[in-house]
Amino acid sequence: MLRVDARQCLVDVGGVTRECRVRGRLFREEKRESKPVAVGDRVLIARQQTPPDVIVRVLERRNVLARRRGGRGDLQIIAANVDQAVILGAFVHPELNLRLIDRMLVGAECGGQSPIIGINKVDLLPDAQARELIEEIYAPTGYPLIFSSVVESLGIDRYRDLLKDRVTVLAGPSGVGKSSLLNAVQPGLRLKAAEVSDATGKGRHTTTAASLIPLDFGGWVVDTPGMREFQPFPMEPHELGHYFAEFRAEIPRCRFNTCTHSHEVACAVKDAVDEERIHPCRYESYLRMLEEL
Repeated sequence: MLRVDARQCLVDVGGVTRECRVRGRLFREEKRESKPVAVGDRVLIARQQTPPDVIVRVLERRNVLARRRGGRGDLQIIAANVDQAVILGAFVHPELNLRLIDRMLVGAECGGQSPIIGINKVDLLPDAQARELIEEIYAPTGYPLIFSSVVESLGIDRYRDLLKDRVTVLAGPSGVGKSSLLNAVQPGLRLKAAEVSDATGKGRHTTTAASLIPLDFGGWVVDTPGMREFQPFPMEPHELGHYFAEFRAEIPRCRFNTCTHSHEVACAVKDAVDEERIHPCRYESYLRMLEEL
């Protein structure tokens, strides 16, 4: 599945892009999902004498990157069958939102994608201390961390290395430079990009639907619309800590198997925060997410 827009889709069939519509029955069968098909899906289609063809079945998914939608509790599948997720933020324009990055990292961990953290537009804030703080916060996670600037061609080669021969979803708020970054990674894409609104300080949506894009050097990347909020999968409170990478080594040493790492005694995660092996900024993000479960 190359693109999903309302009920119309673009599907790669043996190297040929075909326009398809989704059989109405699939919408009724997938009641918990806002759409029954997603970019990256493998599907069966029924060929028609005149376009569009009809998607009749979605094959079993290897994994999904998904988020909860508002108070309804159903899922919006952002991409399916993806190897890794680049969670992209920017130092400024729009302002860096570490809470949103942390939520998306949990979403990637829940969905089975290997997370990569990208901080773009570093040319707008060439502050070594700011970079050091981000490194300090996320170093214990073990996730790859890339500082990039399209203007200065910084980090572009590293993105090419990490994206090569993989299926990658690129996610983050509007305005952080997802499309501009992809244009730099693969010159000639000509994806539309726009600046941040001066009035709101937030990004304008230039990507309106997720698209699966082939990379000339090998691999595929999913370019996604900007997201201003992200609610990960529903889960039990004691499960959340397992999706914070730096918590996992500590959790087996907690006294209680169902420890939520908030109020319990003999909690190894809280001890690690006190001993500065887990950054307090990440722990605060964890507590905020825990309150919403």
